[in-house]
Amino acid sequence: MLNDTRIIGRLGAYSVTAQRYELQLVDGSLRWLHDVRRHLEEPDIYFRAVHRGAGVYTLVDLRRLVPTLAESLPLAPAIDRPGLVYYSLRHRYPGALQFDIALRDAQALHGPVREVKAEVPA
Repeated sequence: MLNDTRIIGRLGAYSVTAQRYELQLVDGSLRWLHDVRRHLEEPDIYFRAVHRGAGVYTLVDLRRLVPTLAESLPLAPAIDRPGLVYYSLRHRYPGALQFDIALRDAQALHGPVREVKAEVPA
């Protein structure tokens, strides 16, 4: 599988890449999860950027949304991680409303969820 490693946004040591995965929730709603790199290394296994529209992304630690991913993600082969994240989130959040509330709650419980604005090419 070819990965799109173009950087579309930055926040400190975090870079949001164009590589994205569709999360289709049980109610049929969609969210896009982008890979996040820390210090331009390999994609971080725990961080994703959720596309919020108009070039804005919410940087989120998946362990805040599904705590069991803290143990299961490092044990999974890299090729299986997107599927593990997909099914874990889909199982826990039946719709976009519940998913968005969880993002908001993660912000309230663990400090601000940082927004990353997409970079505009010069």
